[in-house]
Amino acid sequence: KSNFKDATIKWGLGISLIAFLSVDIIIVRSFAESGSIIAALIYPLLIILVFVVMCIFSVLSYSARFDDSIKASIYKSAVLVANNLGWMIFLLIILFMALYIIRFLVFFTILLPGAYCCLIHYVFEHIYKKIGWIEEEKTEHKF
Repeated sequence: KSNFKDATIKWGLGISLIAFLSVDIIIVRSFAESGSIIAALIYPLLIILVFVVMCIFSVLSYSARFDDSIKASIYKSAVLVANNLGWMIFLLIILFMALYIIRFLVFFTILLPGAYCCLIHYVFEHIYKKIGWIEEEKTEHKF
């Protein structure tokens, strides 16, 4: 029950941060149409928004695997994203491709979210094993 409560708080913080940054981007974009110098802020805001989305992937996966405080898990997830930027960009590209496919082929709305969650699980298990946060299971085969 406490893990669910912590995950809900983390999810709420992530969504509120995404909403805040999205509103900022919309406001800055309106300044861009008027030709203001503030329009130069749109690129750093987009980079921060992408980083926050990648951190949400990481923090929810980390929370499902490890019991840690909210502050520690957010910090470790941000470090994890920064150290594995290639994998995070790969997950983000796959997410946008899935959303693009769903836009035109609505049937895939049923299949792609589950497939995407399986991909996220595989990528984070690979990252956790590479870092050494989890040990590889050694199985003995008896014939």
